[in-house]
Amino acid sequence: MKVLTDKQHADLQSRADAYDQIVASIVGAGQDITAADITAETVIKMVQPADTAAEIVDLQPQLDTANARVTELETQLDTANTRISELEADIDNQPAEQTATIAPKAETTVEKVDIIDFAAKNQDDPFAILAKAEKEGLI
Repeated sequence: MKVLTDKQHADLQSRADAYDQIVASIVGAGQDITAADITAETVIKMVQPADTAAEIVDLQPQLDTANARVTELETQLDTANTRISELEADIDNQPAEQTATIAPKAETTVEKVDIIDFAAKNQDDPFAILAKAEKEGLI
């Protein structure tokens, strides 16, 4: 004798399968709960939103501490920026260094001899004049 029709039986079976999937998911999530501990009330509590007011109260001290730290760091940043501006102004107000000059240790007494003076001194040696002109790149 059948108490349920085939359609009722299939409907109850699908609901039981869905519940089994929910239980398996909760147990698989790694919470410290076993399949036997899960009831409809447990599932309802897990699905309902948590009391966010209590969470806000718990997190408020951390938020206050973080805001105080941000304010402190902003003050330090302002102080550092002011100090940088002062240092830049000091650098701008300092006189520049003297330009460096390079001077020989001993005075040179070598006279520059151009090709005309060399030719005048060496009139008797045309090959020396040609060699000097070639050396200076004139030929």
